[in-house]
Amino acid sequence: TAADANERSENSPPSSLRQFTQPQTRPENHQPPVTTKLWADPAAALDGAGLWARFRNVTVPAIRPSIAIATTLGIVQGLRIFDQILALTGGGPNGSTETLATQVYKNAFTLGQFGFGSALALVLTVLILVFAVLQQYATRDRSARKA
Repeated sequence: TAADANERSENSPPSSLRQFTQPQTRPENHQPPVTTKLWADPAAALDGAGLWARFRNVTVPAIRPSIAIATTLGIVQGLRIFDQILALTGGGPNGSTETLATQVYKNAFTLGQFGFGSALALVLTVLILVFAVLQQYATRDRSARKA
């Protein structure tokens, strides 16, 4: 009736916000949606796959894009490391912690050999590119090629 509608309007939020303020109820056995690859792990276990087979055939393909990005960034950062070496050891005793990046800096700015420093920087860039392409090739999605 009109009294119930008036009481509801005073105590409840506007209808546009009602869906966000009302408590959400869901059945006890409701599970949040997950991808098919994650459901494949229990299915593989039921099929008799061992721990190693499940890891290699279910888990690794599911996280392959993350592995590819993390290893590519790690390789690139490892080749580009410069500031930590320069700040901590300056190249170390007798050049033991020298990297190509510190060689570029020393040749170009300390020794004044700008041409040689530029050539080393180009070699460093090509080396990073080659490692990144090889790593992306090694971690590509093989299932897309078969389709």
